[in-house]
Amino acid sequence: MKEHRKVSISEKRNTCILWTTAISDIINPASNRIGGISVQMYFWANTFMKNGWDVHSFYSDKNTTSFDTEGIIFHKDFVTHLWSAVLYLFFTLYIFIKVKPNLIITRGGTNRNLFFISFVAKCFKTTTVHFIASDKELTLRNGTLANNINRSCFLKGIRNTKFIVAQNEFQEAQLLSLFNRKSLIIPNIWGVVKNDNIYNIKNTDVLWVANIKSLKRPTWVFDLAKKMPNFTFTIIGGDMEHSLFDTCNREADSLPNLHFLGAKSFRETNEYFKHCRLFLCTSEYEGFPNTFLQAWSNNVPIISTVNPNKVLESHNTGIFCQTIEELSSAIDKCLTDNNLYHEKAEAIGNYFTYTHAATTGYNKLINYIKIAY
Repeated sequence: MKEHRKVSISEKRNTCILWTTAISDIINPASNRIGGISVQMYFWANTFMKNGWDVHSFYSDKNTTSFDTEGIIFHKDFVTHLWSAVLYLFFTLYIFIKVKPNLIITRGGTNRNLFFISFVAKCFKTTTVHFIASDKELTLRNGTLANNINRSCFLKGIRNTKFIVAQNEFQEAQLLSLFNRKSLIIPNIWGVVKNDNIYNIKNTDVLWVANIKSLKRPTWVFDLAKKMPNFTFTIIGGDMEHSLFDTCNREADSLPNLHFLGAKSFRETNEYFKHCRLFLCTSEYEGFPNTFLQAWSNNVPIISTVNPNKVLESHNTGIFCQTIEELSSAIDKCLTDNNLYHEKAEAIGNYFTYTHAATTGYNKLINYIKIAY
C-alpha cells in the first residue's frame, strides 16, 4: 500500500478516516479475524470512495506491510498498553495533522481510544460519527481493572462524539435512556461482493456462520443435527475460544450430517451462502448481524434466536425462535413446505434492496451529518 496519494488542489476531495484495523482483516487473505465490524467498515469504505471521498484506515499486524489493493489508504496503527494509553492521544494528533480529515467514523466495541479520537476531533472541529454495533455495547460490564478503565474511556468518548448511529430501535432507546442522546437508525448496509465461483462446495440445508465463542452457542447446531439426521448442517467459524473450538471439531467427527469447516475468508463464506437453503443464527444477542445480510443478499431465509427490529416477522424474511425445539420445528417447516419457503425468498428480495442498499445508508448518513461532497 502507498500511504500517500497525490490529489490535485482543484479536486478538493473530502477525506474520511474509518478508525479501525478491521478493514485490513477483510483484505488480508491470511487473517481469520473477520467479524461484523470488519464487514460493515469495508462496505462503508467502498461506499464513500464511490461517492468521491478519499478513505483512510489502519492496520495492526506486525508482519503485514502496508498495501492499497482497493483504493483505501492504510496507516500503521499505534498499539499501547494500559499505563501508556495516553500516548495514543499524540498518535491521534499526528494522524489528524497528516490526513486533515473532514469526517471520522468509529464503530463498536469498548475501545478506550474513542476518548482520545473524540477529544482531538473536537479540537480540530472535525465531524465524528460512532456506529453502535452490539445491543450490549453500552451496558456490557467487565470485572478487571484494565477493562473497567477501557470502558470508562469508551463511554466518555461516546459522550464527546457528536453523531451516533444505531442499528435498531432497541439501541436507539438505550442510548436515549443512558445518555439522553438522540441517534439515527441505519440498518447494516450491504455492498457488492466479488464472487470468483471457483469453490467446489457441497449443497447444504442449514448454514451457520459466526466466530466460535460461547455467546454464539454453536453447540446448539450439534443438538439440532442430532435431532434432524435427514438434513445437512454446515458450520463456519474462526477459533475465538480454543476449548470450545476443539470441542466442536471433535464432535463433528461423530455426526455424518454436520460439516465443521473452521475459519473461511469473507468471499469463500459468501460462496457457501449461495449454496445453502437456510441460514441459522443461535446467538444470545446481536446488534444487526452481517450474516443476515449475507443470507438475504443470496435470497436465503433465516431461522434465528435474535430478531432485530422484528424484521423476521414484519418483512417475512425468516422465523424467530427462542428454544432448540422451536428452531427444529422452524427448520423442518421451511425445508418441507415449498410454498412457505418460496414466499419468504420472494419477500427477502423486496425488503433487502430497499432497506440495506449501501447508497440508501450513505444518503441517510450524509443528510444526518450535513456534509455535502
